[in-house]
Amino acid sequence: PRINTTEHIGIEGDVTINDVWKVIRTALTRKAPGPDNISTQVLELLPISALKILTELINSSIRLTHFPAPWKRATIVTIPEPRKPQHLPGNR
Repeated sequence: PRINTTEHIGIEGDVTINDVWKVIRTALTRKAPGPDNISTQVLELLPISALKILTELINSSIRLTHFPAPWKRATIVTIPEPRKPQHLPGNR
């Protein structure tokens, strides 16, 4: 779906290469990779030329208010709490 361009989405100006690098560096390395299987450890090894392309891609997506379907996918795994009965109706 397209974003309503009259709504403020919290982004002032273009995303910079430094912004992208900060997000990569502060991402939790113990998190599992997403559906693309790209880990944060791999992203940290990207050369500056790849970071430039990634930054351009992000900015184009924001400008066009279009986010590719793969960017919207996630794999969610529920982990039950230990020693908590699984049959209770409050467990989701």
